[in-house]
Amino acid sequence: MKKLTFALLTIAAIVSGAALFGEASERPAVEEAVMSYLRGFERADGEKLERAFWVEQAHVKGMTATHGGESVVGSWEMGPVIEKWATREPRPAMTGKILSVDIVHGQAAQVLLDFDGRYVDLLQLIKAHGEWRIVNKVYVPVPENGD
Repeated sequence: MKKLTFALLTIAAIVSGAALFGEASERPAVEEAVMSYLRGFERADGEKLERAFWVEQAHVKGMTATHGGESVVGSWEMGPVIEKWATREPRPAMTGKILSVDIVHGQAAQVLLDFDGRYVDLLQLIKAHGEWRIVNKVYVPVPENGD
């Protein structure tokens, strides 16, 4: 019985490791899409931004303002957002840091991103046609007091 249990645990570990390896092998491509977004934003480069997002399907959502202490949530289609970002002045001093990456079955991912210390972005990506691209961006401002 101990041998059977050991064998089953060994097989489970191998299968689990194989699954994790498969997910880990996708991480560089996921990060590449996120970095394309960051570099595109930083350089006001519409082509880079369009490579980062599934433009026709992607949306941006976030807290735009507060009115009387209540947050206002905005939602925009990605195409017009990219046009706006690509026509402004580049921001070469801008920074971004990937805080976490979760990949699901090699087909979807969620990335938590520190965006220039001013916002935190939750980016959701889908892999289609062999490419990882962002389909949804939700951002929240970092509170001034750091809470």
